Amino acid sequence: MGTTPTYQIPYVEPSDTLAAFPAADKAQAERIEAIIGAPPSAPPFGAMSRTTTLSVAASTEVKMTWNQTDFAPRGIAQANGDWTIQSAGIYLIKAGVMWGPDTGGMRQLRLKKNGTTTMEVDQTPSSAASSVSQLISFVHKCTVGDVFWVGIYSTVATTTLAGNAANNVSFYRLSAT
Repeated sequence: MGTTPTYQIPYVEPSDTLAAFPAADKAQAERIEAIIGAPPSAPPFGAMSRTTTLSVAASTEVKMTWNQTDFAPRGIAQANGDWTIQSAGIYLIKAGVMWGPDTGGMRQLRLKKNGTTTMEVDQTPSSAASSVSQLISFVHKCTVGDVFWVGIYSTVATTTLAGNAANNVSFYRLSAT
């Protein structure tokens, strides 16, 4: 068996016997694997929705909880509306809600970190004529153990979050650093 000069990939020479082929094929496959390296692992991600309505009392922040798994969380733990980062990195975090029609006041969609820190807020006035959608899209460097949750808030007496897939949250790790 001969080998190439750069990667030492074996090749058959005229003097080689058939008995040498299996060992050469195995050696070649192992060398190629060593050059290529390990396959990349899938990045942590997860996405869930709330498909049922939710009533929100005036001037009260409510933590969103989720009842439908869109993409099973991997590398991120999810329980009772809390999303706990298990793998550090740069994440794209997105959340969206759709409010039912209501009169007066304003509504907020909030992304919270580690209990009380508000990382991002989208605020919009209520609309008596139609539903109102809100969306947050946020890139953040997360560390292991960071806990995020989505809060909703309204100044309207009692308002309803519509029950549909527009109520969602997703986490995607963009890079490990």
